[in-house]
Amino acid sequence: MLNILRMLSMIYLDNKGLPLVTVFTLIYNTNPEFVIEAIESIRAQTYPNIQHIIIDDCSTRTESKEVVKEWIAESNYDCVFVEHKNNYGICKTLNHVLDLAEGEYILGCSDDLLLPNAVEEQVRFARNESCRVVFCKIALFGNLKQPEWRPNPDYVQGFNQLSNTEQFHKLCNTNFIPAVGAMVAKAVYEDIGQYDEALRFEDYDLWLRVLRKEKVKYNDMLLAKYRVHDSCFSAVFNDWDSDYLNIYIKHLDFSTEAIRKVETIAISAYRNTRSDILRKAFLYKSFSFRLRLLFVFYTLKVPIWLGYRILWRL
Repeated sequence: MLNILRMLSMIYLDNKGLPLVTVFTLIYNTNPEFVIEAIESIRAQTYPNIQHIIIDDCSTRTESKEVVKEWIAESNYDCVFVEHKNNYGICKTLNHVLDLAEGEYILGCSDDLLLPNAVEEQVRFARNESCRVVFCKIALFGNLKQPEWRPNPDYVQGFNQLSNTEQFHKLCNTNFIPAVGAMVAKAVYEDIGQYDEALRFEDYDLWLRVLRKEKVKYNDMLLAKYRVHDSCFSAVFNDWDSDYLNIYIKHLDFSTEAIRKVETIAISAYRNTRSDILRKAFLYKSFSFRLRLLFVFYTLKVPIWLGYRILWRL
């Protein structure tokens, strides 16, 4: 049945040839059952031309990779499996994916799930819309009290009609693009560079760097499912402000919204006596009156409660 679906998919797409799509799966102490479910969702794709790269980033729990390796061998699954001897972290690992990727497009699915038509529909949408970055609607599943979907419809209403600058300002306010199911042309990385290895998460920085140069498009189809569990990245990651500051300072010359975000992070750091964040924010105080005033308050040791109230009234 699967082979029939793939043959029909090839006919339905077009007769111009099917671009190779690289799908990556990253493992780091991940529940192997979740990873195998993700791999199965990739193997079940109706799109026939996929390169699948699986990288274990030096898991300390050996079962995370050994169970997956055994499954790959027993299933005779065609993939590229790589084991890191040292822990790279997510951004450096993704740069390794880019070095190995042979596809025209790149898409990720680690312990999440792709619906069977995900790759096919994303390729079709990218071609029809002549865009190089496309994201889709996703469903959350797992540790949830009730069903949830992303992105919020309010964020994406009319999104495709906005200019890249308008999209940038909207996304700079909040990151509403789900990473799972999003597809990026490999050529994009040749234009804007690879992932920033100084960061601990990858997607938001990528979207903003892309939007400085070109639009991204939203495919309003449910094509992927994001797994929510106690050890997922969003559940265990903390101290977001440090990474967000590193992201926003790249765009102070491009967006007033980025300046406002840096101000917000700096004022919060001032209130919480985070001198490490403040010192870095102060390097960019020339972009903002509030940052310059904050620098004066900090230098003169103005009582925090007073300085905080003044800054938020401006």
